[in-house]
Amino acid sequence: MNKLSETYFTIGEFASLFKLSKQTLFYYERNNILKPSYIEENGYRYYSLEQYFIFDIIINMRKLGIPLKEIADYITS
Repeated sequence: MNKLSETYFTIGEFASLFKLSKQTLFYYERNNILKPSYIEENGYRYYSLEQYFIFDIIINMRKLGIPLKEIADYITS
């Protein structure tokens, strides 16, 4: 088991934690809302535990009907 697998979630694991598709995470990445903590040369994406908590905030803001633009502004400020 390598160091990355011990400290990061793969995109599949991260998506599974929130019961959503990997495509949703790609969408958030493309729109500069949440980018992976680390991207390997082969394109594999990894998310940190800190990002788990940030994404939990994002999901709850979406449930409240807050637009993505406002969420992005909040997350990046």
